[in-house]
Amino acid sequence: MPETPQRPPLSGADVLHARREMVDRLVADGLLHDTAVRRALLAVPREQLLPWIYVLRQEPEQPGRWWWQVLDGTRPQDRAEWVERIHGERSVAVQWQGRPMNTPDRGRVEGGDVTATTSVLSSTATTLEDRSLEPGLRVLDAGTGAGVVAALAAHLAGTDSVTTVECDPHVAQAARERLAAAGYPLEVVTGDALAGHPQGAPYDRLHAGFAVRCLPPAWLEQLAPGGLLLATLTTASPFWLGRCTVRRHRSGRLEGEVAALGWGHRPGRGWRWLSAHSHRARLAAFPVRRRRTALAPPGPDEHGLWLALAHLAPGLVQDRQADHLTVIAPGEDSFAAVRPDGQAWQVEHAGQRDIWDEVEALHARWVRAGRPEAYRLEVASDGGQHLTSCAGPRPLGWELPRAPLAGAAGDINHVEEP
Repeated sequence: MPETPQRPPLSGADVLHARREMVDRLVADGLLHDTAVRRALLAVPREQLLPWIYVLRQEPEQPGRWWWQVLDGTRPQDRAEWVERIHGERSVAVQWQGRPMNTPDRGRVEGGDVTATTSVLSSTATTLEDRSLEPGLRVLDAGTGAGVVAALAAHLAGTDSVTTVECDPHVAQAARERLAAAGYPLEVVTGDALAGHPQGAPYDRLHAGFAVRCLPPAWLEQLAPGGLLLATLTTASPFWLGRCTVRRHRSGRLEGEVAALGWGHRPGRGWRWLSAHSHRARLAAFPVRRRRTALAPPGPDEHGLWLALAHLAPGLVQDRQADHLTVIAPGEDSFAAVRPDGQAWQVEHAGQRDIWDEVEALHARWVRAGRPEAYRLEVASDGGQHLTSCAGPRPLGWELPRAPLAGAAGDINHVEEP
């Protein structure tokens, strides 16, 4: 029988140089401080875990048409961009349409969705430093993806200490094979990551590589005394998220905090972000009403306000491609845009929902609560989860949804990434 042709090697001087530059960049940007994490990032061969990736392209003569190009690290014509992207800051797409990952697609693919990605590099570095991993700590990585975070955790805590769970069998199999080839033959479980992995519990560290609307009860149950859980809490908007940290005290009591952020992991399967993009042209044709407002447009860095708005005035999403602050309610065919008008501000709004009235009212509540940027997470005896501000004379709070992932909130917009 003829031998199967071998793929050219992925490693090389260009890859090692890019890996060093990646780490130097994180250090220079103040995102990497821990020496052990730095060594892990230098040691783990990302090229072995990301042998080919998908890159979103726009048709030059058709601005509204997008397609995916496959970059294969063994192809000379793809090599330079592939090396740059797998060591870059942005998330990298590794699976399209839930397909098997044992051989790469060729050229371009159109339509459909990317169904697996890596974490953003800065998020990976922050997560690793916050987890304070040491040899022997029991680690659960929920949502394996390409296996990059699992490999880094294994480098820090030991291969025998790390378990990772992935719902997609193709992603799990690819990660299992690539991790072993890269020198990290850790346990990759094919199953529901929302259920954790009770056979290996309790865990000293639990990290989710995808966002959820609330913390799954299984994660809390499987967290060991003295353990730490890190996860992203999503909302319907891709820019109004929270980074959740939960500690279980030796007594068994849970203590959690959610820091409002404008970026984070993508939601797990079963939940879709609202999209401003798909309603932009439609709303431009609506008759516009105008009025003055005393409220200057809140900045994108006022994350605590936007997180509260996502929960207390649901169904809204910000159009980050607009020239001025624009908030859209796709479900009600409504929008509000705030523009400068001399020394004041003018609101242009349309549709059945008066969005800016809601923003003004919630902004006043947020100010009275002390402009919180973080909220305390409380877990009730019945499993309910509640966020509340910790400062200010009139706290701001709300209940989290009961289902970690459910329903479809809208269309995923692959162009507008957090």
